[in-house]
Formats: sequence, C-alpha cells, structure tokens
Amino acid sequence: MNDSKSSVEKSPENIETEVVKFGELKPGDFILDEDNNPVEVLSVTEKHIPDRMFKVGDGQGNTIKVSGTHMWYVVTDIDRAMHAERLKEAKKVLAPLLNKKHNSVVKNRLISFAENVYREDFPLEIPTVDMVALLYNDNNVDISNPDVNRVFHVVQRISDSVGVVSEQNTTLRDYVFVDEKEEFKEKFYDARLLAQQILSLAAERKWRKKYPIRVGKVVTTVEMLELMQSGHEVYIPS
Repeated sequence: MNDSKSSVEKSPENIETEVVKFGELKPGDFILDEDNNPVEVLSVTEKHIPDRMFKVGDGQGNTIKVSGTHMWYVVTDIDRAMHAERLKEAKKVLAPLLNKKHNSVVKNRLISFAENVYREDFPLEIPTVDMVALLYNDNNVDISNPDVNRVFHVVQRISDSVGVVSEQNTTLRDYVFVDEKEEFKEKFYDARLLAQQILSLAAERKWRKKYPIRVGKVVTTVEMLELMQSGHEVYIPS
C-alpha cells in the first residue's frame, strides 16, 4: 500500500515520467492521480504475505478468493440496533466541541481535512488519539479524563467505520523503570474520512447531507467470519 498526499501547488507544465513497478515506489516519489496531477508518496508499507486465504461467496454461487486480512465494510445486526443510540451519543459529545465560537479553529481544521485541502502542518493519516487532541485543540489532552475518554470512544467508533489505513510499530517506555517497555502497533486512519464523519455526526444538516453517516464498520475477513460464526447477521453493502 502506498500513501500519498495531494499537492496544493500548481502542477508543473512539463512532467517527466517513467514506468516503474508498483513495488519499486518509495517515499519522495511522485505519481499521477486520476486528474493527471502529481501527488507525493509519503510512505510504503512492507509487502504483505497473508497467513490464510478464504473463499467468500455472495449466496448466488459466485465466490472470490481473499486473504484473512482483506478489509470489508460490513453492517451487522448490532450496528443496526445500536445506530440510533450511537447517533445520539455522538451528537451529544461532538457538537459542543465544534459549535462554540471559540472553537472555530477546530471546525475550520476539520473542514480543511474533509474538503481534501492539504495542510502542511498536519498529516493526512492520524491515530484516534490525535484526532481527539485536534478536537480539543490540545496536544496534551488527558484521555484518562472521563469527559475526554467519552469523546475518545465516540471517535474510535468513527475510526472503526472508516477502517485502518496503516499501522506503525510503537514502543512505550517507562522512564522510572527504564527497562520496562511496551510494544504495540499503532493504527492510523484517513483524516479526511474521519473529519467528514465527525462533521456529519455533529448534527449540521449540510454536512450530513454531503457526507452520509456510516452505519457499519471495516473488518478483516477473519473478523467478519468470526461475527458470522457468533450468530450475527452480516451484510456487505454493494
């Protein structure tokens, strides 16, 4: 997977191009988007070789072969049952963060993401906790605070609905006990899609009309099968 950022500068009149294999792209290279504008490759993930492969059918005799880590957007019976409650909770915690006059900087930042206007001072892929910090306009926001934690859980559910874009190995060290450390994979999400959903869920009609709210979530093939084996109804929208 190659991650790229949109260029806000004018496209050069004369672009020298060459044909390369997809796997040969590296950070700093430029590729042409669907409008023939150059976009920069920000990062390249390692080649993925799946541990498991599955045949997935549509119930009409058609099947495809996919890896266990293939991503699907699905809507389950739980999502349908919880949708109204989730909408209410999201509006309750997000609207106050966006609709106060002194928070115009937060709202404008979200709009810049949602409208795909690249900001040099912010990445296009961010973890959930960074999006929460953006909502509070505070890089030192305390997730252990009950009110902040409530916002975090809402934003995490939104993150689940748009799906992971990439993962990075992260190490946490205890500076009191220097030998103690915790390693984990930090998940990054598309800031544009997160911002669109947050604006929509904050109950402003124009954003909800422009960016329909996602009811379901993105899961892997293995996770989807686990849901089905647990007796849940799983629907894959076309």
